Amino acid sequence: MGAEGTRGAGLTVSASRLRGPPLAVGAIGVLAGLKLALHVAVNLITPYEFHRDELLYLAMGRHLRLWSMDFPPAIALLAQAARAVVGDSLVGLRMVPALAGTGVVILAALVARELGGGWRAQVLAALCVIGSPLFLRSANLFQPVVLDQLTWMLALLALARLLGGYGPGSWLVLGLALGLGLLVKFSIGVIGVAITLAILFSRLRRALRRGALEPHRADLAVALDLAAGHVHLAELDLRAHVAGFRRGLERGGVGARRHRQDQRQRERQMA
Repeated sequence: MGAEGTRGAGLTVSASRLRGPPLAVGAIGVLAGLKLALHVAVNLITPYEFHRDELLYLAMGRHLRLWSMDFPPAIALLAQAARAVVGDSLVGLRMVPALAGTGVVILAALVARELGGGWRAQVLAALCVIGSPLFLRSANLFQPVVLDQLTWMLALLALARLLGGYGPGSWLVLGLALGLGLLVKFSIGVIGVAITLAILFSRLRRALRRGALEPHRADLAVALDLAAGHVHLAELDLRAHVAGFRRGLERGGVGARRHRQDQRQRERQMA
């Protein structure tokens, strides 16, 4: 495979680390700084004010109802925290998605390295994220989309490290990424299911059989409890929305009946 090489399945952890390609720290640092500077510059010169979705998250942060909103609470909590630090500054508020988008660039380069890519592959991965309109827009608006992308990339990095032979710490990073993702957007469940199937149908399932995760069983139990709690709260939130929808239909039916009665009464008066 040349100088860039890959980590073989039979290598030990220490050998894998020694044979892995070096991280292009300088190039990735320059590209990450370029990404952050780009978003700051755009927000400094933009003639537009807050996006309507941003106003929604700011309002939900001011009137917190953690498990009674249409979305997980992380974005509302971040909105309130950002307002406490920078006030109602557009540039200050949008530093949150800009920093998250910069993190996505760095994680993309790290994933390329874990897959065996040298400095060229790492730089190319970072440039693809920087130049993609999908990542450009999401990192310029205070919305949960870029935070969702960040947790997906962190989960993919943890999975790549597991495949590269790293220890149980990568399992914890994977659980952390999926757990934080549940606080951001429920769409993290999509990649969660995909990663679970990948583990079950790959050599990683051996770690589940031979007890490699035994020292971390307490941490995993806490993670599972948190995940179950999120699912339960999401179920309660769905029930609340269904109940509200039914009440709306009932009110609409009562209003329609009253409208028909008023119309008949006017017709009788005219007759």
